[in-house]
Amino acid sequence: MQVVPVVVFVMLFFSLSRLKPYCVGIALGVAMLGGLKVVVANEVPPSPSEKTPSEALPAPGALVTEQPGAMVPDAGWEILSEPRKTDSQAPAPDAPSDPQQPAQVDNESLRSIVTRRKLALPLKEANIIIRKADRRLELYSGQTLIKTYRVALGDNPAGHKQRQGDSRTPEGHFYICTRNAKNSAFHIFLGLSYPGVPDAKRAVDSKQITWREYQIINQRLASRGRPPWETKLGGWVGIHGGSDASFAKKMRNQRGKNDWTAGCVALTNQEIAEIHAATVLGTPVEIKP
Repeated sequence: MQVVPVVVFVMLFFSLSRLKPYCVGIALGVAMLGGLKVVVANEVPPSPSEKTPSEALPAPGALVTEQPGAMVPDAGWEILSEPRKTDSQAPAPDAPSDPQQPAQVDNESLRSIVTRRKLALPLKEANIIIRKADRRLELYSGQTLIKTYRVALGDNPAGHKQRQGDSRTPEGHFYICTRNAKNSAFHIFLGLSYPGVPDAKRAVDSKQITWREYQIINQRLASRGRPPWETKLGGWVGIHGGSDASFAKKMRNQRGKNDWTAGCVALTNQEIAEIHAATVLGTPVEIKP
């Protein structure tokens, strides 16, 4: 407290001493209140260095560190427009296939799969996709993959079949047009509707087949029957067994590779029996390069 308020207090006391007692009390109260205000007004504010750490503000450009319980973003945060995919979610790039390496197939029997998934044979909306480069046959019910199989192809599998005796497996959209489960040399034979309309059109334009042959092919395909297999386009292309037979072993040894057929798609006898049970006449078959 400074000297000025004390002097004011003493002067007021003596000047009012002759007044009535209650007036003196009022004067003393006013003087004390005035002194208090003077004291507060003259207090020296603390310097910035005396502030507590929680009150201190960081200098411009200073690094802000995270305190316990605080959520302080730093400059390294990245704002994403959509959730980032993990490695398991991101699609894997297509890897080149080695036809001599075993494809990923299901070892579980089709009967076990059907029982476990509460399905019935033949499959509802059965369809087949054959991937030549992967040597793989995929059996579907509608759009649901049921089972995959390892297959063997012809001696010259690359490319679409062009003519009789080229040992190529055709490519495109076909259907099962014959089902031979008794008299096939390869246990079971499911014939495919090759040649198709595009094959016949190309062949007639190049005079590989006659106009009459072209008409018969179109008529047979329009009625979902078997097209002629005796033209120069070739035929008797299908899905059959025999990959586990002695003849297939002999052909593999002669060729030095797993592809042993003349252009058909081959499986083991047990596997072709599963395909036969799962499909019917007219089942769609797509053969991809």
